[in-house]
Amino acid sequence: MIQAYSRALPLGIDGIVSFNSVVMDKGCADAIVGTSTIQLNKAGIYKIEFHAEALAVTAGTVAFAMSVNGVEKAQDTTSITGATTTSTVTVPIVTLVQVRNTECKCSCKTEPTTIQFENIGVATVSDVNVVVTKVC
Repeated sequence: MIQAYSRALPLGIDGIVSFNSVVMDKGCADAIVGTSTIQLNKAGIYKIEFHAEALAVTAGTVAFAMSVNGVEKAQDTTSITGATTTSTVTVPIVTLVQVRNTECKCSCKTEPTTIQFENIGVATVSDVNVVVTKVC
């Protein structure tokens, strides 16, 4: 289980979200690699809960996307339209990721499954939080 966050994180458009503070990192099923990559090391189903409190640099759409192994997942992209430069908006992503036996660190044939979050909208400053829980 992992919980990590950043406060007042400066983000550029198309910037990868980094997590500067790790609150909890228990077990070996998952891990934070560097500050921006979450690695899923064992086969199973993982619940991913990501929340961003973001402020837009210009009025428009604040959006975040999650990628799995470098591939952005359409079902894991969330956007808030009509954001202003004076009020923060909450952008959540809650999803499940399946890691098969052939896609985990314990398999000699493959690399571990990795997850990253990217700012794909007009946000520039954000408070972010992520919780990763292996559910089965």
